[in-house]
Amino acid sequence: VLAVFSSPSRFRGCRETIPQLKLMRELMEIQEGIPDDRRVVRPAARFPDDLAGPLRQYRPRIIQFSGHAERGRPGEGGGIVGGRLFFEMRDGNACVPPAAAFIDHLRHDPRLECVFLNACLSSGLARDIVQKLEMPGLAVVCWTTKVNDPAAITFSRGFYQRVARQLQSPAAASRVGADIGDAFFAGLHAFHSKGYQYADPADCRVPPPEIGGCVVCVRADNAHLDDAQLVQRTSAEYEQWKQRGTAPRHRNSPIEQFRTAAESVRFMAR
Repeated sequence: VLAVFSSPSRFRGCRETIPQLKLMRELMEIQEGIPDDRRVVRPAARFPDDLAGPLRQYRPRIIQFSGHAERGRPGEGGGIVGGRLFFEMRDGNACVPPAAAFIDHLRHDPRLECVFLNACLSSGLARDIVQKLEMPGLAVVCWTTKVNDPAAITFSRGFYQRVARQLQSPAAASRVGADIGDAFFAGLHAFHSKGYQYADPADCRVPPPEIGGCVVCVRADNAHLDDAQLVQRTSAEYEQWKQRGTAPRHRNSPIEQFRTAAESVRFMAR
């Protein structure tokens, strides 16, 4: 796993600041869940250095970006395509490279199985990644809506807890051992178990903190769907996944209950 974190403070020349995200908490979740020899973490990530070097050196099977994103544009088929990620420069200002530049770096990783875009409105970039890389079996986890920062952390926690569990299987000796679809639904189950609603915060003038956002998994067989169709299909497939009896039981400790209460004070989007 290559985990890239970025939360720049502002755009160069602008006084207005960019909301800071709780990325250290998410980073800790990955460090606790994934063994040291199976992960590479790049905080305060700069583009392209903190992406290109690890991609060539480690050839990760899962790449995660956590931070802010810029929404793409309407495509010919009705879905959103494109979109950009906010990386950091040495002075803390934002660097927003073109989508094509980010995707070109991913081409250097032939073992890539999953790109996890834990950022708002990242479905357009997810479609571009799937359609332009044309890698068999590639999955891109992303958000079709704005996402409440604590909800994004909760989903990531559930996702990597399942990945860590799969790493302990005998299959992990030859590959990552992670069924990305299963890990995705485990993350979505953790999201629901914390009380977050699978809904679009934009539907509310002042979104309450329990509206988490809509996360989907884009693949070659569904990249042609628009965001609403992806959300609808994800909901149906999640119900089927639960019926198969693979959903873990979530019992929150007092510390977890306190964390949930603290995170529910307000909505903060990525």
